[in-house]
Amino acid sequence: MNKAKRVLSLMTRMVLWSLLSALIWNFIVNLLTDVPPRDKVTIYISSVDTALRDRELSYALEQGMPSSVRMVRCHPFSYLMIGEDISRGDLLILPESEAAAYLDRFSPLPEELRSHGPLFTADGETYGVRVWDSESMSGCAASYIDYSSSQGDWYLFCGRDSLHIPSKDGGADRAACGVAEELFSLE
Repeated sequence: MNKAKRVLSLMTRMVLWSLLSALIWNFIVNLLTDVPPRDKVTIYISSVDTALRDRELSYALEQGMPSSVRMVRCHPFSYLMIGEDISRGDLLILPESEAAAYLDRFSPLPEELRSHGPLFTADGETYGVRVWDSESMSGCAASYIDYSSSQGDWYLFCGRDSLHIPSKDGGADRAACGVAEELFSLE
């Protein structure tokens, strides 16, 4: 009986040590491979389906990446549960039906992105441009994003606190606009 308790206690410690070790190594790898927010463009996509191919989409967008950034990262909205703030995302792709819930987190759409399709307007301000037309079942980056996870059209929005969207105050670069242009060229 005493031996069984010791083995159980030892197993518990080994499992805890393994979990702690995995967390520490994950932190170290992220520390070595990630770049600061000013050097990357982050895109959040409201896709609940696992068909969001975030790594492939990030790679495709990095091919036409502006020189002012070193990395493009695409994440599903579930990534926001880890402590990220949606308004700090540079670009946001979500269905029209969800847009009203996040309206206070959007920045007005820059002029250079307004020519890519129908616009999403609210309160007299233009916030988004359509990236998926549900009627014709066509849009940009459809081979990377499963737009069928939600009914209706999908739009591209800019995050309010983005470091890469030109604001009325100035001071931001236009890297997110360059990445958005590349997104519009993907099928």
